[in-house]
Amino acid sequence: AYCWGDGMPDEYLAAPMSFAFDGSPEPGIRSVELGTNFGCVVSVGNEIYCWGHDERGQLGKGELVGDVFEPGDLGPVDLGSISSGNPTVERLVLGDHHACATLRDAAGPISACWGANDAGQLGIAREGDAHTPERVRTVASNADQLVGAGAEHTCLGFRRPGEGGGGRVACFGAN
Repeated sequence: AYCWGDGMPDEYLAAPMSFAFDGSPEPGIRSVELGTNFGCVVSVGNEIYCWGHDERGQLGKGELVGDVFEPGDLGPVDLGSISSGNPTVERLVLGDHHACATLRDAAGPISACWGANDAGQLGIAREGDAHTPERVRTVASNADQLVGAGAEHTCLGFRRPGEGGGGRVACFGAN
């Protein structure tokens, strides 16, 4: 992946800068998502790597790690606590200081979020920031996948049973 713009520390990247994933068993990148002062990628090996500022736990590493300059520096976000087996990352969305992912394992879809939670944007069953992924509490068991995230909110899409798609959207966090 190549990134450019306002670099760290305090340097302007006028030309693209390449990022590599030396530790990943499958180093290709499937998608790149950007929040405020941080970003995450999904590798072809279904791992999530994050980099940037970590003042609210948005890098998903369990403890605040400060500034991380390249996606591969920390290793992947640990998804093992929310999923059995080796989940597939279906969607990743980022807000200002939080990240959410929809995963699919043998039991079906799982949505999990981490980072800032001051407005309830993680949709988890407690107050306070989450420094590792936590399952989103949903109002129904048919949560399909994340639709998107804004500065301090996140939205989930729901299937209508038996209709194969379409349905409703539920959002949590700031209006």
